[in-house]
Amino acid sequence: MLDPIPEREREREREREGKEIERGRKGGR
Repeated sequence: MLDPIPEREREREREREGKEIERGRKGGR
C-alpha cells in the first residue's frame, strides 16, 4: 500500500486539479 495521504493534502490536490481543468476549459485550450 502506498503511504497514506492526508485528507487535507488530498483535498488540496483535488481542488488544484479542478482549478486547472476549469482554467483549461475557460482558456479553450
